[in-house]
Amino acid sequence: MRYALLVLLLLCTPAFGQEVCDREASQFLTILHLTEHNHQVYKENLATLFFNLREPVPEEALGSVESLRSWLHQKEDLYREQRTVGSNELGRWTSKLENALLRPYTDSQAARHLDEVVAAFRNRCHKLAQAHPDYPRRYFATGGLVFGRFGAFSELDYFFNDQVSGSKPFVTSGLCRGVAYDELTFQQRVEHPLVASASYELTGPEPWQQVHQLVFTRLQERGLQIEKIPFGWKVVRAGYPARKHEDPTPEADRAKPL
Repeated sequence: MRYALLVLLLLCTPAFGQEVCDREASQFLTILHLTEHNHQVYKENLATLFFNLREPVPEEALGSVESLRSWLHQKEDLYREQRTVGSNELGRWTSKLENALLRPYTDSQAARHLDEVVAAFRNRCHKLAQAHPDYPRRYFATGGLVFGRFGAFSELDYFFNDQVSGSKPFVTSGLCRGVAYDELTFQQRVEHPLVASASYELTGPEPWQQVHQLVFTRLQERGLQIEKIPFGWKVVRAGYPARKHEDPTPEADRAKPL
């Protein structure tokens, strides 16, 4: 009897995994009346956001954007009530997925946006170099870009060392968001294992040049082939390797109270 109940429970439990998340992303492209041939990056980002929810979406919530948004709001309220580090982090993905559903974009729009982000980052690096030309700065990219989750509304999050005490934020036209740290704080961050696993050093005298390559490399790791064309990208699916998804919080921290 127990075996029969277990089998019934397994049959009634929705499956979860990367393939399921890919199908959910494809389903919402259809709902949004979008074609895959020029929305590959958007579809991949949707699949990643579905995956980062860490649980399957009920079938009844997959019928429309409105039904999915309603379910996401319920999950967000639940996470807020739980008030743990893990629930707080998981709650971020519900809002990110909702924003992505409301603001779709083409591959070419993502390409043009990346060029704008790189230009803004280059300008910031130039200004800092002019202020203290002999000061050896190190830049680290953080956030979704490091994991290949870059779209037409993404920002470049980064931090760097500077001759200041404490931290100082720098925001460039909604495209780049950087934080300067004094040498001691900067070194502590660089050596912290969680920061190290979620950041990428942009090395060399022109660190902005590595941003394009970082995005291309991460997208290729997720099975997308990128070809530059006039005014954008041509993106095709080139296989299904093991995709790297972002794990926002270590399992051991998920139950800790805020």
